Amino acid sequence: MGASAALASFAGLLALAAPRFLTRLADHVSPREGIVVWASASAAFVLAVVGAGITLTAPTHLLVHGLHDLFHACAAAVAGLDDHGGSRALGPTGAAVAGLAAVTVAAGVTRTVWRHRQERIRHRWMTDLVGRVLPGPEMVCLDVDQPAVYCLAGRPGRIVLTRGALRVLEGDELAAAVAHEREHLRSRHHVLLAVADGLARVFPFVPLVTQARRQLRYLVELAADDVAARRHGPWPLSRAITAVAAGSVPGNGLGANTGNLLSRVERLRSSGRPPSPRARFTAAAVCTTALLVPLVVTGGTLWNAALDDHCMHPVTAGDPRVEAGESHGEHDLQVVARPAPY
Repeated sequence: MGASAALASFAGLLALAAPRFLTRLADHVSPREGIVVWASASAAFVLAVVGAGITLTAPTHLLVHGLHDLFHACAAAVAGLDDHGGSRALGPTGAAVAGLAAVTVAAGVTRTVWRHRQERIRHRWMTDLVGRVLPGPEMVCLDVDQPAVYCLAGRPGRIVLTRGALRVLEGDELAAAVAHEREHLRSRHHVLLAVADGLARVFPFVPLVTQARRQLRYLVELAADDVAARRHGPWPLSRAITAVAAGSVPGNGLGANTGNLLSRVERLRSSGRPPSPRARFTAAAVCTTALLVPLVVTGGTLWNAALDDHCMHPVTAGDPRVEAGESHGEHDLQVVARPAPY
């Protein structure tokens, strides 16, 4: 009960108090490190919720003693020591309740990821049908005057450009925009965002999860900006973002004109300072601690349950033949109750 309360309190602390702190922390580290911070906090919240359910609804006698009792009941029945030992079979109620949180999260995330994948497949099929192939790996142009550049993940992925984007973007600007989209595909940002969206649907009233979905969508854009800016320069990329700002991107795509465009352009055009070692160390410590707390508490509770006094034969207690050490023959099984060595 104490472990369950501790994990529930930790989950509540992450859900309510962590978002403001994590937002400030992510502002002082690189976008990649900010992604790790928010992803780790969300994973720690889920682990704490599931761990609280496990430690609360799966006590020692269900996890360990139940199976132990069942095996010894079968052995005792075969030896003729207890005709009613089979009645101590393990019931499924505790395990079903303990896995409820995990099943709910897994089902919600899987359903969301699958829906996003199906939407991308349909959009990619239509893009291939009406678009024309451009020079370059998996690049397609749509005959649309509105400027837009975005990517559709999949196997293979697609980088979609409109006729309006080709008209307003110059050579280096176009190359920077395409590099931005290639980074989305290479880092598989769509998977991260789909999982974050699934968690937000499972926990719609948890501030940590809903804030993580917004922050991750913005941080993946910054991470792609950094890669494109290193390859083609920050100014061409900032001009490309401004040129396609009015374009529309499908909900299942990642585009150069998504996210907070003003802050992204200002960030590219400012010199900026690299993250301080102190901020990076704090981020690493926060991620490690957040993930270890639920794992250590849950694992420690289950380990103690496994070691907690289950070496006594439960079904032979009170049997006069066992207490007297009576043997039923030279080759018969002799069972003697022994105290637990723990």
